[in-house]
Amino acid sequence: MLGSVRIDGLPGTESTASYWAQELRVPLTAATRAKLNLSKIASLEVTPKSRSGKAWLMDAWSWKPGTPAVKTTPLTRVDIGRLTVKEGDSGFRTYQVPVRITGKNAGAVRLYVIDPDTGRSTGRLVKVGPDTAGIKVKVKVEGNKRYGWDKSHNIAVKAVQGTVVGADAGGVTAANDDPMPKVTIEPVNADVTEGTPLTWRISSRRRRTPRFGPWPSWSPSPAAARSCPRPTSTRSGCPSSWRRSRTRRSRSRRSRTGRCGRRSRRAKNRQS
Repeated sequence: MLGSVRIDGLPGTESTASYWAQELRVPLTAATRAKLNLSKIASLEVTPKSRSGKAWLMDAWSWKPGTPAVKTTPLTRVDIGRLTVKEGDSGFRTYQVPVRITGKNAGAVRLYVIDPDTGRSTGRLVKVGPDTAGIKVKVKVEGNKRYGWDKSHNIAVKAVQGTVVGADAGGVTAANDDPMPKVTIEPVNADVTEGTPLTWRISSRRRRTPRFGPWPSWSPSPAAARSCPRPTSTRSGCPSSWRRSRTRRSRSRRSRTGRCGRRSRRAKNRQS
C-alpha cells in the first residue's frame, strides 16, 4: 500500500465528466523503505473508499517527477541502390531500380529520373512508407553487339516531409559485354609537299559506338628541333626558347657591326 489520497469531486454531467482531470501524487516513502524496485511495477490498483462517484485512471508513473518523457518518432528512411547488369546481344530487358524504405510512418520525397542520353532530369513528388505505392522506377536495357561505354540509368531523391535520405542516388548500369574492336590506321599518302595536310585511313572490322581518341602527339628529333619544325602556340610557330636564342644571336651581330662602323667613321675624321 503506497498511501491514500482524498480529492474533491468536479462538477459535470454524464457527457462532460470525463473531460476533467486532476493530478494526484502519493508519497513513495513506504515503498522505498520496503526496498521495492519501482522501475518494475506489474500492476497498479486503485481502491475506492466510498460507493459514490466515478474515477478514471489515465496515467501513472513512479520513479520520475512530472509527466513521462516524450519519445521521438523515427523518420522513414529511403536508400537508393544500384543494379549492374549485362546489356546482352539483342532485345530489351526490363529492370527495376532497387529502393529500400524503412520506417513505420508515411512521408514524402522528391524523385528525380535522369535521362541517360540528354542528362536532363524530371522530378515528381512521391509518397513513401506504409499504405503507399512507394518508389518504383523501371528501366529498359537494349542489347547489341557493338562495343561501347557502360550506360547508366540514374535516379536521385530528396527528403521533403517526414523522411530522411541515406543513399540519395542510384539506378541501373548496363555494362558493356562486347569485346573491343581491332582498329587499323594506315597512311593514305606517305610523301606530301610541304604545307599540305597528311591523311590517314582508320578502319575497323566491327561496328563501334564511341569515337576515336585521344588525338596523337608528335615528338620531333633533336636535329629537327633546332630548326623549329613543330607547331606551337606562339605567333611565329616556333618555341619561345628557340626564338630567344635566335634573338640573342641577332642582337650580338648587330652590336658588333655598329661598333665597327662608329670606329671607322672616327678614324676618317681624325685623318681629315
